[in-house]
Amino acid sequence: MSARSGLSAETARVLRFAVVGVTVSALYAGLYALFRWAEMTPGIASPLAFGLAVIWQYIAQSLWTFSAGIASGSQAARFVATVSMGAITAALVSGLIAPAIGAPEAVAILAVMGLTAAQNYLFFRLWVYRRAIANDG
Repeated sequence: MSARSGLSAETARVLRFAVVGVTVSALYAGLYALFRWAEMTPGIASPLAFGLAVIWQYIAQSLWTFSAGIASGSQAARFVATVSMGAITAALVSGLIAPAIGAPEAVAILAVMGLTAAQNYLFFRLWVYRRAIANDG
């Protein structure tokens, strides 16, 4: 338990992860809107906004959520692999599974949001930042 907050270290980490996730989503949406306002095509605006949001996500998750630093190339590679697995999960759920079972698009998007958040947290916790967590406590 953190004496100051009354939260366990893991609960505090999950909350920080969620805050970063919300800021990443907001940053992506804002950048996408800005790029579209600047008359970029969706095919350019979306990947550019996504890439910039993922850079922010890596910095914030590394430094704030997991207190791991950002200098490790192997950590960055594991992070990119995890984010890529999330993109694959999103494509499978929204592009294949939901249509196959007749789920409405809104349900598919909510499922993607929940599944990718849980998947990312587990991979970050158990793989990407495992050394920082082991050294933390």
